[in-house]
Amino acid sequence: MNKEQRILAKQELIHDLVVTAIEGGSDYWLELFLMGNAKGENVTYQSDFLGVEGLTTAFLTKDDLDEGNTPLQLPGAAPYITGLRKWTLWRFHRCRPITDWGNIDFDAEDADVFMQFSLLGDIVYG
Repeated sequence: MNKEQRILAKQELIHDLVVTAIEGGSDYWLELFLMGNAKGENVTYQSDFLGVEGLTTAFLTKDDLDEGNTPLQLPGAAPYITGLRKWTLWRFHRCRPITDWGNIDFDAEDADVFMQFSLLGDIVYG
């Protein structure tokens, strides 16, 4: 796999991890998850959101909702790239290293951990 293919595989993996987390892996702690673009329009997490100009992610945890806090906002794709890096190390330490970026098996727990690394910076829940 060449460098361009690895980049595309990682982008697809980020997308798949976000979809899995939103559709069930992180629903026990994530109350609200919205994406938008530079024009203020909504962007679906099911789209190719990493290429969206002016991407912004707003999210609210169930704990934040209970405390009356407003959603946190993260700019750009950087949180997801950082989340992927941390998630990869987390998998390695659990004896599940990634050897083929084009063929990675993951489950809802993986997606949840990725989402926590991406949005919260660390594993906070579960």
